[in-house]
Order: sequence, then C-alpha cells, then structure tokens
Amino acid sequence: MKRFIYQNYGWWLVTGSILMNTYLSASFFIGLQVFFLPMVKEFGWSRSMTSIGFSLRQLETGFLAPIVGLLVDKIGPRKVIVASVLIVSAGMMLTSQVNSIGFFYLAVALGSIGASGASHGVSWASVVASWFDKYRGRALGFALMGPVFGAPLIIFVTLLEEVVGWRMATFLLGSGFLIFGTPIALSVRAKPEELGMLPDGKFIEKVIDPNNTDPKLDFNDLSLKSKDITIKQAIQTKLFWLLFTVFAVQGIAVSGLLAHQMPLFENRGFSSIEASATVTFLFVFSGFGRIIAGFILDYAPWKTVLAMALLGQAIAFLVLMIANNYFTAITFAATQGVSFGAIIASRPVLVGKLFGMESFASIQGFFQAATVGSGMVGPILFGSIFDLYGSYNIAALIISIMTFISIPLPYFSTKKITHESFIS
Repeated sequence: MKRFIYQNYGWWLVTGSILMNTYLSASFFIGLQVFFLPMVKEFGWSRSMTSIGFSLRQLETGFLAPIVGLLVDKIGPRKVIVASVLIVSAGMMLTSQVNSIGFFYLAVALGSIGASGASHGVSWASVVASWFDKYRGRALGFALMGPVFGAPLIIFVTLLEEVVGWRMATFLLGSGFLIFGTPIALSVRAKPEELGMLPDGKFIEKVIDPNNTDPKLDFNDLSLKSKDITIKQAIQTKLFWLLFTVFAVQGIAVSGLLAHQMPLFENRGFSSIEASATVTFLFVFSGFGRIIAGFILDYAPWKTVLAMALLGQAIAFLVLMIANNYFTAITFAATQGVSFGAIIASRPVLVGKLFGMESFASIQGFFQAATVGSGMVGPILFGSIFDLYGSYNIAALIISIMTFISIPLPYFSTKKITHESFIS
C-alpha cells in the first residue's frame, strides 16, 4: 500500500492543487466580485474606487510572485503554502470587519499576500512540475483546474451573501479555508526524491539496480537533472521578455474581466444569478482549454498553441461587446474560457520546456508577476471607462486590440536557449 501511495503521490499533489485552488477561487479570486455591488451600495463608493481594491489584489499578488518563487526555490513549497493559507484566511476574515475604503484595501492586500503563495500560480506549479517529466504538460493542465471547479461554486457564494450578508459570508469563507487548506498544505512534498522517487512515479532503487530488467527504467533516468539555466540567465534572453509581455497583456484582460464580469452583465439586464452563471460557464470552458493545451503541449509546437489561444481571446472580447443575450453571452464565455484556460496551462509548461527546472519557481514567479502585476490596470481600466461612458464596450475593444498585437511576439525569438550558451 505504501509503495502504491508513493508511486501515485504526484497525482495526489495534482489533486491537492485542484482542491485548494477550487476553494481559493470560489472564495477570493473569483468570489470576491460577488461582494462588489453590495459594498458599493452600502458605502456609496464609486465603481472606480472599489475597483482599486481589486487592483491592489492584483498588484500585491503580482509583485510578490517573484518573491514567492525565490522562497519556494530556497526554503521549499510546503512552508510557503502553509504560511500562505494562514495569511489569506486572516485577510478574508478581516474583510468582514470593513468599515471604510482604506480598511477594505488593507484587508484585500493581506488576503492577496497569502493568495500569492497558496494559489497554483507559482508554488503548486513548481511542486507538480517537479513530480512529472514526460507527462508534465497534462499533469499541469489538470493541476490548474481549481478555478474551473471553483467557478460553479460562485453561485453558492452569491446565495450565501444573499442569505447572511457579505460580512458574515466573508468571515465564514475565510475560516473555512483555514480548516480546509491547512492539512492539504502539510501534505506537500517538494520533490519526488523526498520519498525515494523520481518523476513520473519511478522508484530510485529500480533505476540504480544493475539487475533491473524493466525497459522503461534505465540509467538515463538519473540524468533528469540536466544543466538548466538560472533565473539570472533567463532574464538575459529576448524570449523571456517577449513572453513576459504576452502574459502581461493577458493579465490586464483577465483581471479586468474578473472584477467586472458580473457587474457588466447585470448592467445589461441580467440578474445576479444569471450574471454569476456567465462566470461559471467561462471557467467551465477554461477547463477544456487547460486540459487540451496541457496534452497538446507535450507534443505540438508551443508557439502555435500560444498563438491560437491569444487569437481566441482577442475574438472573445469583440464578442463581449455585443453580448446582450444568453446566446452571445455563452458564446463569449466559451471562446474566452477555452482561450484563457489554454494560456494559463501554457505558462508553467513553457517554463519547464524552455528554461528547465533549476530555477523553475523563480522564473514562473516572474511570469506570474507579469500576468498578475499588470492586472492592476484591468479593473481600473474597466471601472473608469464605465464611470465615464456608462458602458464597458470601449474597454473590451482596447483589450481585443492589445491581444491581437501580442500574437506574433513569441515568433520574434528563434534562438534555442541552453545552459551552454551562457558559458563563455
């Protein structure tokens, strides 16, 4: 039994990532927008002022992502994730006591500090990538499914808010995450070597046994730790900054949408439940994008996969401009969902594929910073344009144009990156 558990421990960690990020997405990343309008109505804040809180969430998580990556590489992901669960829970419970805009910013900032380490953006991506080699793409595709399962739960978060109010709802969600997330965090093992394993469920003793006759296991498995490049070397490459720019554009788009998707559809006559359903549809379809992209990236050219995902996002925001009924709303949700999911799954896969595992968490942290840090622009852009024009259409058009422009960027770098290329 112990041997069976160890051999499949990588897939347990995939499951742990899904479970923790399901709750975190439903309660904080996606679910926080449920409390947007109730707070606006209670305190009389403008949408642009309230949006700053969402931008702070993006700013904190973005700036902290490189630090989280460095900490994961230095002290290990388990310590980072355990501490992050405690912090994000405190931030969510503190939100229930908000009585001013400044207090709201403070509570969201604290929650964002914890979310940056507890989410799958850096910590969990590093863990899962370390446990898989041949099937890394599909493993990461599944590991990033948390928001997909969390999105349908936003309906229950909405119902919870309507029944007990936003203050009690945020307190219950925060305390629940503390109880739910702590044991999952404690089960994390940074690398398979800690359990006498190699990636993909292989046992070290089988590999080093000269009498081993299993054709799937040979001494070449011991060379899995190749001379990968470091974070200092990565930031010297053109490809790093081209991808950084692509992920930054995607971050602006997604953050603005996550903060305003429900208010956008409610402004067009949808009920709160109907508006939350569009969020659910988007993340359900993003699940297909994550899994499909994960499988394809194990075999297909990564530039083609990324370009198709970006094209889909650009088209989706054009559809959003005319999404005034159920059919167009679902069309938007499906197109953006699949595209968004594919981009999310591509990021950690590309880190391992292009830069290697030596500084995986640190490099992933910088790319996460590009996505999340730049995301501080999205909520303010959407909120300010709505306050000025009473419509989100101009914001959607701007996002579509920016995404179209970012599509060819990865093709501007054709040089293969290797450790040897940095040796003088």
